[in-house]
Amino acid sequence: MGAKRLLTAVAALALAGCAGMSAEECLVADWEAIGYEDGARGAAADTIGRHRKACASAGITPDFRDYERGRQAGLLEYCRPAVGYRVGASGDSYRGVCPPDLEPDFMAGYAEGRELYELRSEVWRVEERIRARSNELEELRADMAATSARLIAGEATTEERVRMLMETKEMSRREGELEAEIAALEREAGVARTRLDDYEARAASAY
Repeated sequence: MGAKRLLTAVAALALAGCAGMSAEECLVADWEAIGYEDGARGAAADTIGRHRKACASAGITPDFRDYERGRQAGLLEYCRPAVGYRVGASGDSYRGVCPPDLEPDFMAGYAEGRELYELRSEVWRVEERIRARSNELEELRADMAATSARLIAGEATTEERVRMLMETKEMSRREGELEAEIAALEREAGVARTRLDDYEARAASAY
């Protein structure tokens, strides 16, 4: 496929975006080039159905043979270990599009990328829990300060003071729990970050 034809497909798809091809793009479409671009991004064979639907209003029917010839050529670019790694690392799913002779190597890269994605996700999950508990602790301490201020003011009734003292005791207990939980989560996050850093360092040399 010539560079001019590939550039035509790239330009058309950039204009089309997620909304599909316009009537004007359908009229000048190079279906082999479009198929190549779709294949290079790992599109399944039924992707041509979306092009068919988009072009129906213009009375244009995609050339399936040209499209599929281009898509198969594009898949040779997509079905490489390095691309599999990037797909896995991004958290995207594999659509089962690679030819049998290329799929094992692609999937090896995908599996390693997926491991990286899982490690990153674990770090994010732990850090998100730390943020949630830290926010809860901050709010709790603000409530404790407000309750203490009311007690010091001496304007509350005896019954209210008893209730506030009990609330303060419960909040103090919860404060200790949160502090301990945050400390444990920070240790967990440290371990997860170390695992991630080690894996990224190893993967960098391979991909």
